[in-house]
Amino acid sequence: MKISVFIPTFNGQAKLKQLLSRLELQSDDSFVVHVLIDGSTDDTYLLKDIFPKVHFHSFPNAGRAGIRNRASEFCKDGIILFLDDDMLPEPNLVATHRAFHESNSNSILIGNGFRNPEGKRDVFSAYLITMEETWIKSHPTSFQVTEDDFVFTACNLSLPLDLFVRMNRFNPLLKDGEDFDFGMRALESKINIVFNRSALAWHNDWPTLSQYIRRNSEYLAGKKALVQMKPEYEKQLRVAAGERSHNQFKQFFQRILGNMALRNSFVFQLLPLPLKFIAIKSAIYKFTTA
Repeated sequence: MKISVFIPTFNGQAKLKQLLSRLELQSDDSFVVHVLIDGSTDDTYLLKDIFPKVHFHSFPNAGRAGIRNRASEFCKDGIILFLDDDMLPEPNLVATHRAFHESNSNSILIGNGFRNPEGKRDVFSAYLITMEETWIKSHPTSFQVTEDDFVFTACNLSLPLDLFVRMNRFNPLLKDGEDFDFGMRALESKINIVFNRSALAWHNDWPTLSQYIRRNSEYLAGKKALVQMKPEYEKQLRVAAGERSHNQFKQFFQRILGNMALRNSFVFQLLPLPLKFIAIKSAIYKFTTA
């Protein structure tokens, strides 16, 4: 079974180098790697001199959906494995994806996209790890994705090429939520989707709180745009207006806590960890806008 790994990247040279180095350590070495450069300006293409077996392709900037769709131009059969450029795969990643598709035809496998708990470096990264571990504890290692228990990300995702083409690829009109949309369309088409954390790659992404809030605002805007296009997605995306508290005292308290966390103030540093987490959550809640 042929496996083609596709890595979309935009100005991700440093993290991409780590990913490509990890792919050289795979226990299953029968795969080909394509890097899809999405209008980068950071000399990503120069990595071809370090990784001569990797195929590098440069395009004008098209966004996440558009650049991923380019994969079908270079893959003619077999399995497509998408990895984000900031993923750090464990040695069994490709082998796990291969074994899944050898036993499951016409199916999609979503692998681990969480951060490595050993990589946490400050209070906010500890908060992110805690939120991810809370989700992990409520789910088995492997389960079938449904509309009621929906998870879908293209950061570590494999599927047959013919299924990708038959599903009409990712929607290039979407700036955010293109993977969510693809997953929902797959469910509507009765495609088997499995989430399995044993397909292990770590998300090597450690934003600051302010960066995280900015991204959350972008994601929220994208979700709202997607719900406008397809109102039936509201159940999973939960972006309906009017969800914020009207309790003025609560809002005032949340804003104070949120500001403390954003400024990393002296008082914030003195708080016990549970209260720091509450302050961080308040900052995300109060300052995420769309």
